[in-house]
Amino acid sequence: MLAPAIQINFTCSPIVRKAYIRLSELIPAILQMVDEKKIAFNPAVELSYIPKELQTELFDIIVREQCTPCAGQVQRQAPAESRNLLQCGRHIGCSESGRYGGVA
Repeated sequence: MLAPAIQINFTCSPIVRKAYIRLSELIPAILQMVDEKKIAFNPAVELSYIPKELQTELFDIIVREQCTPCAGQVQRQAPAESRNLLQCGRHIGCSESGRYGGVA
């Protein structure tokens, strides 16, 4: 998955390497979406800070609504309020085409 990218690109900064490592905190279903480029790198890193239980709920919403949060939407959620991210109508934007949104 993402490990080869870290091994090949030794020139990336320590911050970027830390972000790649942080992706290991994603549930497998969301990590698969990152690998398939359905979720962009930065939003995925931000999602990795959400508890796995909520990641699972969020994944179900992403699949059902076919939309993903952008990095800014995830960053604005305080840890104690992370359940608010799951309110798709207010916090997760869909692209006009109906495809997965938030992909940079």
